[in-house]
Amino acid sequence: MLRPDNLIIINDPNLIPKYFEKERDIVREVGNTLELNNVILTYKEVAKPSKSLPTKTDEEERDWLYKEIDYAILKLEKDRNTRQAIVYNLHDSGLDHNCLNLFHFYFREDCLHLNVYVRSMNYDANFENDLYTINILLNKACNELMCDKGQMVVFIMSLHRFK
Repeated sequence: MLRPDNLIIINDPNLIPKYFEKERDIVREVGNTLELNNVILTYKEVAKPSKSLPTKTDEEERDWLYKEIDYAILKLEKDRNTRQAIVYNLHDSGLDHNCLNLFHFYFREDCLHLNVYVRSMNYDANFENDLYTINILLNKACNELMCDKGQMVVFIMSLHRFK
């Protein structure tokens, strides 16, 4: 873990519980939650979660994103070096701003990578499924573009657990 100026940089999703349990100096109480701010998580692959998506809205959002990334794939087909292969999550979820907010695909060193900005993520209810959603989006793009898979970098502003 590297913690420069209120950043938590982690390269293994399995380490997250340790921060909530043992790194109490960086956990903040916000309302009825315990929160880690500015978590930057990097990974290359995650297993399919054992539990299904928590709500029908989450399922609809995943389906919407799966179709919507076709826009980014088209951008990359036209120009492999584009910096414009971006998808904003505008799925109608009933929220003013969706939690999984922005998806940015880009090629570096002959691999396709994906950066994702997350406004808010409930660790217990959504974490595993959200990481898996990100994983299947990058897999789809790699399959369609016939390219090697790079890493996923997820910037999480608020990673929280309810008390």
